[in-house]
Amino acid sequence: MTKLIYPYQQVRRFVQDQIDMGIWKVGKLIPSEIKLAEQLAVHRLTVNRVLTEFARDGVFVRRRGVGTMLVDRKKPPLKPRAGQGLVGLITGHHFDPITNPFYGAIFERLRKLLKAQGIYLIPLGDATEYFENKASPASRGEDLSALAMLGVPDSERTMSLLEGGEVPTVIIGVSEYHGPLPHIAADDEADAELIARRILGLGHRQIVHLNAIPPKRMRSRLHGFLRGCEQEGHALPFRYIVEARGLEMRDGKEAMLEFLKLGLPFTAVFGGIDNLALGAMSALAESGIAIPEQVSVVGFDGIDAALHSVPPLATMRVSRSCLADRAADCLVSLCSGRAMGPEKKPLRSRWLEGGTLGPPPAQAFPLTERSAAAKEST
Repeated sequence: MTKLIYPYQQVRRFVQDQIDMGIWKVGKLIPSEIKLAEQLAVHRLTVNRVLTEFARDGVFVRRRGVGTMLVDRKKPPLKPRAGQGLVGLITGHHFDPITNPFYGAIFERLRKLLKAQGIYLIPLGDATEYFENKASPASRGEDLSALAMLGVPDSERTMSLLEGGEVPTVIIGVSEYHGPLPHIAADDEADAELIARRILGLGHRQIVHLNAIPPKRMRSRLHGFLRGCEQEGHALPFRYIVEARGLEMRDGKEAMLEFLKLGLPFTAVFGGIDNLALGAMSALAESGIAIPEQVSVVGFDGIDAALHSVPPLATMRVSRSCLADRAADCLVSLCSGRAMGPEKKPLRSRWLEGGTLGPPPAQAFPLTERSAAAKEST
């Protein structure tokens, strides 16, 4: 009896053969997903899954808008050097890590852990600004032992400078990064998938997902939530995915108020970040909607404000202390001159029950003729 070869196995075998036979060269871009899908007569998403898995194993470096490149795993990904006990802190985009509720906690703990080792953490602004200042003739050119990067920059050029720079860098808090630098993060996509299953497991089917697509971690959470819904046999209608203008509480509140105007029936709201979920709670409260009796709300991150909301927000808490602890260990190693490869084991997150998630009501909110008609159409 002939053994069946499934598309996924076919693509993995093909990719491995191209690498083993030297057809794909180190440092060169491989064919695009679309071309490979056409060549192998498979779906593009199958190719994407295989290449992403190889990238997680350090075989490829993937760059949005550029392509996928084969890397030399025998060559150390970093060229660390001993420095003067200084670690520069940079961010993926403009925000203050000291006042940001999630990254602020990481910054403070990381600063204390490094100081105990005789290493000092220096905030240097966002990544793009850092490289611009470094290239400036007026730059003081501090002799840094390493860089700690909160998030990842949207600029491919900036990311290339980080990966090819003389100063070894650790990426902190972003599960989507699959390049050669060491990175410390939870698995946002898997966590969002678990949240979807938990909400659906209570019987909810009309769920609003508040997101803000530009940040990479938000896209990952959206993909994980959609995957969790699909695996439970529920396809989330597109009109129930609401994109907020930003990541602040006011953005979540504004987006929720706009959704309420549509009159679509819903029983639960998942905010891709706690700030959005807390903003949604404010909008629901203003509209006289009881939480969780009429509508349940779930967040993501476990920031302090979510734990002290009324009622406390049900959320997935990413351990900021664990992120900082593991990042500190990595940075101390880099400052000592030891090379570090990509981190492959993501941190585990913890579900916080809170008081905002319950079973769906007998009838979805709002109870109007318009919503009844909308419910039938879904």
